[in-house]
Amino acid sequence: MNCASRLFSNNTFKIINNEPHENFFIRNANWLAAEMAVINPQSQFTNCNAFCNNGIIEGAATFCLSETFTASFGNGVTYTWLVDKPWLVTPNPIGNTLQLTRVGNSAGALTITVQMSGACGTTTLTHNVIMGPPSNSYSITPLTMGTECYQPNNFYYFSIEPGATVYQFVTGYEWGYRPYNTTNETIVGDPNQPYSTVSIVFPSTGLYEVFVRPRNTCGAGFESTYPVKVVWNCSGGGWFRVSTAPNPTKDDIYVTIDEERQEVKNLSSNENVQMSLYNFNTMQMVRTWRLKNDQKQYKLDARTVKKGMYVL
Repeated sequence: MNCASRLFSNNTFKIINNEPHENFFIRNANWLAAEMAVINPQSQFTNCNAFCNNGIIEGAATFCLSETFTASFGNGVTYTWLVDKPWLVTPNPIGNTLQLTRVGNSAGALTITVQMSGACGTTTLTHNVIMGPPSNSYSITPLTMGTECYQPNNFYYFSIEPGATVYQFVTGYEWGYRPYNTTNETIVGDPNQPYSTVSIVFPSTGLYEVFVRPRNTCGAGFESTYPVKVVWNCSGGGWFRVSTAPNPTKDDIYVTIDEERQEVKNLSSNENVQMSLYNFNTMQMVRTWRLKNDQKQYKLDARTVKKGMYVL
């Protein structure tokens, strides 16, 4: 049997079409195959695989909300569609077409498979597609050399490196910062540009989060953050370790300073030590103590502070 007679001999094909005409086509196909075999014994006409394995799934490589995919393999063919992550989309297969609709705010990479059974036997095709905003994983890294302390009104540079798994095409990065545990965001630069590095100037002291969100034509994706503490005095790199006890407390807080760097040890005992208490949820300063730099442990009266979580 040659490729043409095989196609027209399919019972399903003959039922769908006019059978007498199909029998006529079969005789012509056999005659044509015999003639071609004389001229070229290796003719593709006697090799059905040359015709039957060239199918493709037609459809977009990316989509945001909904997309339809099509596979064409002739009449009398049965199509069976599968999606490797059905929890991300709602599939609606109808014959040789498959419509995918995004579920909620889901995003990710999908592999579509269609199995086609008919006159050419059974053939399986696959198609990879990316749906929704990016779901890339990133790690933010400070680039400013020697950055151990951040001060207001200075430029600081941050960068990202893509994580191990990259699902979506990225067309831009949305960089910004906000006071810790708030939604008061400041966007830095053009979020539609593919800049993996950004410079940020913090306007005042406090705790901040630097964030980045990858973007594509579907919008902004998952957010990565980096915590930053901004203080007024970074001169000399004067750092030390602070511990508090008891924690939690309902009256007094004992603050111990140790592991001082030499720059801190050299400060005069007449210098003031300022300690401030911030509300953990709002990052609003609720209390400040000014003390002399003449001891290793300080007693802070917190009896008037309302019950809650705080950062010293």
